[in-house]
Amino acid sequence: MKAWPSKFRVAFCERLQCPEARYTARMLEECLTPQGRRLRWVIRLLRPSFFRPDLDAIQRLGETDSWLAFRAELEGFSQDNQMRGSWVRNVLKVRLSGRLLNELAEYLFAGGGGKRASAGLASWWRRRPRDGSSRRWAAGW
Repeated sequence: MKAWPSKFRVAFCERLQCPEARYTARMLEECLTPQGRRLRWVIRLLRPSFFRPDLDAIQRLGETDSWLAFRAELEGFSQDNQMRGSWVRNVLKVRLSGRLLNELAEYLFAGGGGKRASAGLASWWRRRPRDGSSRRWAAGW
């Protein structure tokens, strides 16, 4: 597969106007599941290392420079969650959303062949609902 023009981290920071020093925190904010967004402060207070697998995945995803590498990292993250994830991660889904990560990559590198690749992704990503209802809302895309 064709390589992207830049690494995922660089494209993310440029497109979402985020300093590279805030890349990890901003990615966590953007791509946590709705349940994760609601509970993250309580979880961080009770168990500060809970989001370590997510932060590690964000770092690895930031270094990818092609769809093949990105999807391989995402698949590895998903398998780790299934194999070693806790009840809170797997049943309550307090973790990064693989669907949102894919949609973010489509937004950043619209040539990826995804459903929304040519359908005004910049406006979609900014307007997307943050309450978990994006599947319903995006059905028209």
